[in-house]
Amino acid sequence: MSKNPAEPDLSKVQFNPSESLTFYLVPKRQQCNVEITNNSTSCVMIKFKNTNPGILNTRPGEAKIKAGERCVIRAIFKGATKEELVKCHKIFGQRYTVVIRAVPENASPESIRRKSWATMKHKFLVLFKDVNEEKKKEESDEPQKEASKMVPKPSSTEKVENKDTENK
Repeated sequence: MSKNPAEPDLSKVQFNPSESLTFYLVPKRQQCNVEITNNSTSCVMIKFKNTNPGILNTRPGEAKIKAGERCVIRAIFKGATKEELVKCHKIFGQRYTVVIRAVPENASPESIRRKSWATMKHKFLVLFKDVNEEKKKEESDEPQKEASKMVPKPSSTEKVENKDTENK
């Protein structure tokens, strides 16, 4: 079986931020943009997954990025308090995983799912301000440039989404 020539190109796909996203533990929806740049010579298909679909999401969840192009994905934290996440044991170990596949430019999403293409994974830690972000800083001795992106703190004047009305 011959090796796919597009496989080495996957390492040229860049993410900004590259390591982690930090959210505030408040019951308000927050989002952060993740910019993906395809510096490879082939088209790539990306798909976002996460460890807690109840509170984490992305829009769009998957995208095809042509060689030399950029795509912006919104990473969404639906909002929760520290007490809610501690109660369900979801405060630590949260992450987004991006599956990256080299694909032909004219490939349909159905054919991409059926065939085996060169694949790579990239992980983003989900950190929460004043809870586990200090732990992340202690683990890394090197200064980080754009490695972590923090969502702006929701203002106190913003309306808090009522969870009871969402379920109606």
